Amino acid sequence: MARLRLWIAVTMLLLPLTAGCNGGGGAADAFRVTATVPPNGATGVATNVGLRFTFGEPANPATLAVSITPAVATTSTWSNADSVLTLTPGAPLAENTAYRVDLTALTSANGRPLGGTTTLRFTTANPSADQFVVYRFTGGAGRPATLAFDRPDKPAKGQSVNDPVYHTPITRVTDRAADGYAADAVINEYSRFDPENAGGTRLILRGTDGTWYLYGLPSLALVRQVDFSGNPDAEPRWDATDPDVLYYVEGPALRQYNAATNQSAVVHDFREVEPQCAFARTRFEGDASLDRRYWCLQLDDADYQTLSVVCYDRQSDQVVGRLRNFPATFDHVSMDLGGTHCIIAYDTVPPIAYHRDFTHPVQLPPGSSGHADCALDASGRDVYVYQNTATDWIAMADLETGGETNLVPIPFDDNLDTGLHFSGNCDAKPGWVLVSTYGQTGVARSWMDRSLFIVELRTRPLIWRVAQTFTLQGPDADYFAEAFATTNRAGTHVYWGSNWNATGAGSHAYDTFVATLPVDWDAQIAALGG
Repeated sequence: MARLRLWIAVTMLLLPLTAGCNGGGGAADAFRVTATVPPNGATGVATNVGLRFTFGEPANPATLAVSITPAVATTSTWSNADSVLTLTPGAPLAENTAYRVDLTALTSANGRPLGGTTTLRFTTANPSADQFVVYRFTGGAGRPATLAFDRPDKPAKGQSVNDPVYHTPITRVTDRAADGYAADAVINEYSRFDPENAGGTRLILRGTDGTWYLYGLPSLALVRQVDFSGNPDAEPRWDATDPDVLYYVEGPALRQYNAATNQSAVVHDFREVEPQCAFARTRFEGDASLDRRYWCLQLDDADYQTLSVVCYDRQSDQVVGRLRNFPATFDHVSMDLGGTHCIIAYDTVPPIAYHRDFTHPVQLPPGSSGHADCALDASGRDVYVYQNTATDWIAMADLETGGETNLVPIPFDDNLDTGLHFSGNCDAKPGWVLVSTYGQTGVARSWMDRSLFIVELRTRPLIWRVAQTFTLQGPDADYFAEAFATTNRAGTHVYWGSNWNATGAGSHAYDTFVATLPVDWDAQIAALGG
């Protein structure tokens, strides 16, 4: 088993406001810092930390002055109507070093001064004591060690803990009591979709009752419930470059929503090509190409009977391909990441990848109809990564040729109670896929039980064991206990829903959590593997 250094979860201590020059009285009403995220703690701080201050009211960014000792060059970013300040260092902080951050000047938007100097003190991590686990699969009977589950106390919203087994920092994003949403739980939609916008400043999450919620990043504050009218689901997907825009389906149309203005508009009405179309959708599990130019959609009538599957080019505002005859019923449709292939995941035959005009059909290998996602291999080719239900391997197939590559055997001989989901969103780090597993087993019986791990897309791959999911399915096998973790496109955040291993009445009380990964983890792991 190989071990590699890992940055630790960020924990900070916000010292109380010092007595200032404001005279007596009015202290309770002073313009002041109300929180830092993550709060509390002074040691083991990640060297890639972003320093965040939340204020009780909007600030005037032009009046900000900051002092950091030892000196660090930072970029200031304001969000949530100038009430949240994030200081992003231009380079990783020094290891095992004590830092002090002073907000030496700042006024509110109304001109009131900050109620005293706000000081943060923290010490960065000593990496020699904090490492994470990497394993090279070399074939044969070898496999990673089975490590016992170890659950820390559940953190409060905005607070972080380190996974005691894999050492990855995990932060709680949602909290029903603190956020005040009506849904029983709010989590990421599914493993195949990146919930972060292009700028990393917003997050779209789904209530278990089908409602949708917009959160701010990095504040983790609930901004609003978004009232999409999609039926049976809105399937929202962020634009590739515009941080304000996402797309969703409603009735027979693809629509655009602007998170800054809270307004929406029609992009294309598919009754132009199918007059009986009542619903345009991927059927829950599909996505557009990475650049959001190409969309593979099934067009259904009012009884949800499929009329055709189309490929829509958003740039030209034209349907560039249409298929009306199918070899079997199907589960969902999707584009690949590169925008070359439309994939139809059939129910009784393996998926078929078509070119955009629905020529060049390539049937994927037998057993590839299970949970899966599109990804890019190390050379940038579009591939399909899946649980092969015929061979019990995690495998990938080339979408142009159908050729299959076995990656990792699934250890069903150790534990049959293992389900898998895949996330290939991290196109900034081609050649890797995130796998999340779920089950009802309270004791770890195999190395991949109820965990998150990242697999290299090649034969004899490296496996980075990222974290436990802290998600335990009950006897009812609740769908939302499947974790279905997803990465952002940068590959630096992993989001999933967790009940923190609760049982009984609390087993359906899910929250969203995020694991923060080192920016250059792919280079570090590749160097480790030789």
